[in-house]
Amino acid sequence: MKNYTEFTNEEKTTYWQKHFENWQDSGLSQKNYCESNAASYWNFKTWYAKLRPVSGNGQNKFIKVKSWKNDTVYAGKIEIIFPDNIRIIVEDSISESSLRKIFSAKGSGND
Repeated sequence: MKNYTEFTNEEKTTYWQKHFENWQDSGLSQKNYCESNAASYWNFKTWYAKLRPVSGNGQNKFIKVKSWKNDTVYAGKIEIIFPDNIRIIVEDSISESSLRKIFSAKGSGND
């Protein structure tokens, strides 16, 4: 069997689609499924975002991020606009772990 790093994009797509089917049948969270099946949780989330269908309302899952450079009120801030128009403004120096907590609390994670 090939090493995952040697898979073509098509093989990776098939590989992750099978994992998604198995995960949905398992009743486990994404994280627990990945731990139980020796699959990379972050790769799982990345491929799930790539391959899952667009939401029923036809909107994509991208969020808008805006950074102000010359506005004194918002200088050094980043505005995150979610598809449901919820806006969050944070310091541009925010840590990755803090951003992950915001996305998790907002429900942008799929776990």
